[in-house]
Amino acid sequence: MDKRFRGEDMVRGKRPERTKMGVREKTPRVSTASRSHSHCIAVIAEGRNREIAICCVDLNMPHEMHISNMVDSRTFIETITLLEVYQPAEMLMVDTGTPRQLHVEVKKRFKNSTCRVVAIARNQTKGAEDLKRVAMNSFDTSLLKNYVVMGAVACLMKYVEFIQGVYIAQKTVKVSPRRGLLIRLSNG
Repeated sequence: MDKRFRGEDMVRGKRPERTKMGVREKTPRVSTASRSHSHCIAVIAEGRNREIAICCVDLNMPHEMHISNMVDSRTFIETITLLEVYQPAEMLMVDTGTPRQLHVEVKKRFKNSTCRVVAIARNQTKGAEDLKRVAMNSFDTSLLKNYVVMGAVACLMKYVEFIQGVYIAQKTVKVSPRRGLLIRLSNG
């Protein structure tokens, strides 16, 4: 048998292990592709009447951003479920000035994530400007009128660009609608 078809140990001149059934050659180790670890950052903003906005970006793929807007129940089950899908490493919760049940629930459920309450005022204008700057195609303009969503976008963009040092270039993020109120922004 040709040497290149034998196990790695035979090429080096070592003897294969013997078993009761016969000769067993060891399979050579092959490197396997490991799943890249994401560093997802999610911003959670709460408006009146339990209106929740979640804006999420993975720093390993900053060209892809997820935006969700929903009116959730008192247990915040939709918000918690969506965050479990994203598995964020860091969560920023926009400070509203008063303690919120949402903050307590998120901190209780995501003990392995870093949860920070960020004292950044919601800035609908800045969020709309940031979204227009990075979006490479047209999108539903009614999204720009939602102050909770735009506040979450502004908070995320400021945190990613100024704290994490990841600049998202102009017209590099594609905006495309997705099921329900979940909107996915992705590059290409």
